[in-house]
Amino acid sequence: MWISPVPLDVELRDAYLRRLGLDAEPPSVEALQQLHRRQVERVPYETMWIHAGEAWGIDPLESVKRVARHGRGGYCYHLNGALGALLRSLGYAVSGHVGGVHGPAGPDAESAGNHLVLMISDLPTDENPSGSGMSMPGSVMRYTRRCRCWQACTSRSRSVWCSTNPKTATVSGI
Repeated sequence: MWISPVPLDVELRDAYLRRLGLDAEPPSVEALQQLHRRQVERVPYETMWIHAGEAWGIDPLESVKRVARHGRGGYCYHLNGALGALLRSLGYAVSGHVGGVHGPAGPDAESAGNHLVLMISDLPTDENPSGSGMSMPGSVMRYTRRCRCWQACTSRSRSVWCSTNPKTATVSGI
């Protein structure tokens, strides 16, 4: 687990928000959902740079700069690292966790650790009075009563689990 140590200056934070077409707002479930939706719509999952021989690190601050200033995206470690830094700069309680993306056969040794999952906490709602939650850039975000958390999945054909508790955080059949 990590807690985003990356401090974003206001100029970099605002450049990221302009990329998303949003203004800074106080933390709320509604604002998180809007940030998440825009991240998915406007920041691409991309890996062609690997085949082009470019070498990108997974440092969250470098990922923020690529997203905000260069119009690029990346894969989950880049996208979620950048989004986590943005959320932290907006006042969200964010932590990152090792996760795994796997196929229909379920988690295995190869899928363990191939994904970065963001957990968002301290956003209480009527349905979620503890405020515990999870978010990662993807196309689906919903509140799940079984594990009382916000979940988002990057693919409708795969499942995602979070290493903090794989049994309660598994999202299957999406």
